[in-house]
Amino acid sequence: MKFNKFLDVIKSMKFFLYFTSIAPVLLAFFIDKLNNLLIFTLLLLLVISAQLMMNISMDILDFKNNVKVRNENTFFPIGPYSIAISNFKLKNLEIVLALSILFVILDGLIILILTKEYILIFFGIFAIFLSILYIIPPISLYRRGFGEISTFFNFGPLPLIGSLLAFHYQINIQYFIISVFLGFFASAIRYLHHIPEDDPNSFRVKNFKLIYSLIIVLGILLPILFGFLLLIILIVPVIWHIIRLPEDIESISQKTYQIVLLHILGTLLIIIQLYI
Repeated sequence: MKFNKFLDVIKSMKFFLYFTSIAPVLLAFFIDKLNNLLIFTLLLLLVISAQLMMNISMDILDFKNNVKVRNENTFFPIGPYSIAISNFKLKNLEIVLALSILFVILDGLIILILTKEYILIFFGIFAIFLSILYIIPPISLYRRGFGEISTFFNFGPLPLIGSLLAFHYQINIQYFIISVFLGFFASAIRYLHHIPEDDPNSFRVKNFKLIYSLIIVLGILLPILFGFLLLIILIVPVIWHIIRLPEDIESISQKTYQIVLLHILGTLLIIIQLYI
């Protein structure tokens, strides 16, 4: 019983999707040669708290809008799993949401004070703006088929470049290309994971494999062209993943774990490339 409850918490918090938030900070830390453990820890806590805030916000809004829970038998459920299936109390989630928002603000202020990189304020404002567009009605990009726009920036360029600035690291085109890899793969994860929520007759659904393939190919090809040759290793498993995707959108979404693993593998290959 306790183990099942533990699994419910993991699925409710969408634990296995957190690597998309962690990856940019992790890569920045390795680029910086593991030099500043304190700032790394603060950045890690910041992105994890922000991810928690996003996940809880979506669950609350989905629950209030009577969104159907899908893929509840996987580690990547869609919809308000925490409330509808795990029976978390709405009031408790709202408290956790408020605490996570407060923690993000305090953590961000501490990072600003310690690093004195005040340009990060603009990164934070832009990230918050994109998050608002993603979650808050009436725009709610995540429910309108445009969630990948904010996903690309909030899990790619903004956190990686922002983390490097916090480490006082000089930015160059190579690091921007790494952020593009992260952004495209985070967008691919978002696209595949949430495709069942799209209109079955929409352009995004009817042309899913083509659009999805282009997102991943761009995410791999651009870094390879800029010297990250180890990502060639990713090509075969990516092709296998795309070819083996089922036609039914519900079944497609159940393959989220595959693109998450490919994202992790690609990140590790970039880290290895940085030290060759």
